[in-house]
Amino acid sequence: MSISINTFKSCYIVGIGGSGMSSIAKYLFQKGLEVSGYDQRSSYVTNLLNNDGIKVDFDISNATYSSETLYIVSSAINIESTFLSDFVKQPNVLTRPDFLKLLSASVDVIGITGTHGKTSTTALLAHMFKFNDIDISYIYGGVTSFNGIGGHYGDKNLPLILETDEAFNTFKDIQIKNLLVTNIDHDHIDYFGSFENLVKAFKHVISNVEGKCVINVDDDQLSKLIRSEDISYSSSKDSNYKLNSYSSFLFEGNKFKIKTRLIGDHFISNIIGAIALANLNGLSIEQSLNAIEHFTGVKRRTEFIGELNGIILLMAPRIPRKKGQPARSKKHSDLYTDENPKGTIRGLKFATTKDAESSVRKIKASGRTHAHKIQAAIAMDLVVCVKTSSL
Repeated sequence: MSISINTFKSCYIVGIGGSGMSSIAKYLFQKGLEVSGYDQRSSYVTNLLNNDGIKVDFDISNATYSSETLYIVSSAINIESTFLSDFVKQPNVLTRPDFLKLLSASVDVIGITGTHGKTSTTALLAHMFKFNDIDISYIYGGVTSFNGIGGHYGDKNLPLILETDEAFNTFKDIQIKNLLVTNIDHDHIDYFGSFENLVKAFKHVISNVEGKCVINVDDDQLSKLIRSEDISYSSSKDSNYKLNSYSSFLFEGNKFKIKTRLIGDHFISNIIGAIALANLNGLSIEQSLNAIEHFTGVKRRTEFIGELNGIILLMAPRIPRKKGQPARSKKHSDLYTDENPKGTIRGLKFATTKDAESSVRKIKASGRTHAHKIQAAIAMDLVVCVKTSSL
């Protein structure tokens, strides 16, 4: 029995505090459904949901099933341990992949996927349209300063920008009009069984995209999967969009300069992919570049927070210790984030931002440049990255 989202007036989301589920909750709430849900504990995200008018339960021991409610269950939740255990096969009880498959049948999807950087790139693309006063819908698993939780229901006649993640093969059956693919790396191997199977999953999705894909051909695996009609971008190979230097690129013989508050080669590469995808869907390159200049990032994923005395401050996850490194060690490993998977940003531990600024001044005075373009300062549960604007 097939169903339509539009037949339901209410929705209950199990695992609503998760990044991917909270954005769906906000999207459906703005669409006009009465949305509520369950999560194991109160959090920053559940507080944001409450602020948006979405009720969150922390106990569902007395919850009951209704055939008139749409249920969406997180992949992180064992449905057999919930009040829905006897109703798993009912058409109104959906997993997150099932819901996204159903949603994509009723709206054109502009997808963004890749092992690393998809959340920030999806948020950036959403920001680019919003900045240019285009009320496009979007769903991505993050929180930004321009919209809070990454879910929005906009003009019903416009496409949906969707973070189409590979975890649990979520993207397998989503109908996609256009797709940006940033990279393929060793991740979720416990689910796929091997890297080869992961690559096959990406190949399946790319081959089923209705329109054009935007492909990063710097990635060895993706360079083999690109189709003849697709759009390419690269820093080292012949491509439609060619990174010319750290902050500029070439397209159709014209040179464009990127101004961004974010840092790292990975961000620049993803930015070019987002520009190509936006251009494919009606935004001029000039419109995109203007919006990019004002994008501050996704919270806890290298977020721009300000500039002081020539020092750029960014928020990012705490630097992990290297294997075997003592808990109180002053030496930290490279700064690994979702957008910086190879840890190319060096990190050092500081107690305060002021200490980090002092270190930067000493480095500039000493003339040392190797691995010191960025310093990291730990502040509570986050890291404050400090980059001198002259570097």
